[in-house]
Amino acid sequence: MRVLAATGDTWGISGPVFLELYAALAIITGIITVLARRSLARSHAPAPAPGTDLVDPDYVAYLHDGPELTVLAALSALHVAGRLTSAGPRRVQATGTIGTDAGELQQAIHLCAQNPIRSAKLASAPPVAKALGSIEDRLIGVGLLLSAGQRTRIRMTACMLWAVVAIGVLRSIAGYQAGKPISFLLAALAVVAVGAAVFSVTAPRRTDRGKAELARQRSAHASLSPKLRPHWRVYGPEAAALGVAIFGASALWAADPALAKDLGARQMLSAGDSGGGSWSGGTAGGGGCGAGSGCGGGGCGG
Repeated sequence: MRVLAATGDTWGISGPVFLELYAALAIITGIITVLARRSLARSHAPAPAPGTDLVDPDYVAYLHDGPELTVLAALSALHVAGRLTSAGPRRVQATGTIGTDAGELQQAIHLCAQNPIRSAKLASAPPVAKALGSIEDRLIGVGLLLSAGQRTRIRMTACMLWAVVAIGVLRSIAGYQAGKPISFLLAALAVVAVGAAVFSVTAPRRTDRGKAELARQRSAHASLSPKLRPHWRVYGPEAAALGVAIFGASALWAADPALAKDLGARQMLSAGDSGGGSWSGGTAGGGGCGAGSGCGGGGCGG
């Protein structure tokens, strides 16, 4: 029978036993944290009424990868419609007039591109930023995107893991002061700390309903996949925007490489269906945590 305590054991618990308990605590806390994050990411908004499914490419693009991809999708539609042309590397300029049939975002882009403008700067132009804000607000309102407050609460679930880290730090200090070997405990502590740090700075953008909606869009519009290289001139401007919205910049590279190059769109490693990506100089947007350790000799847990 294992003796839990012996003379000189830190906190009255032997190193190997403490290490086992600490690993178990870390794993259980990690599981609870993951479950809490999933619960907070569930949509609590009323389900949309039948016939009000998300179909606007602007909303699909924003749901997929945020403002930059949404602008890229709108630029693709404007180009196919003949309302926008390349004005040099990574610059665009509006052509002709734009009718009321175009959405708020396309109208804002067309207005801002009356003179040549860098495509990567469009998202921050006031009229475009306002239109993008309206899109985000609606997606949050229908329970497809998480608000800033909801994402903050999700990140705060990492406090549970930080509490486990604190216990490990206190035990390590006590074990070190008592002259006990603590290398295995430090390794376990490092794993938990990395997990806590990842959870502290990451949070999903989409709710569970948002993830399901994006998957539904990919299935419903599989014909626009870049793998099939659809001809945008045949499908039309809205389909061009929807292709980019659902399948990311890879759809633009597959359909119109010249335009993609002019816009500075990031080329994915493969024209698959999972890539987001927008400007080559931009950034694209979870985390995971695990804890566990082994014990070979006495006193390895401090």
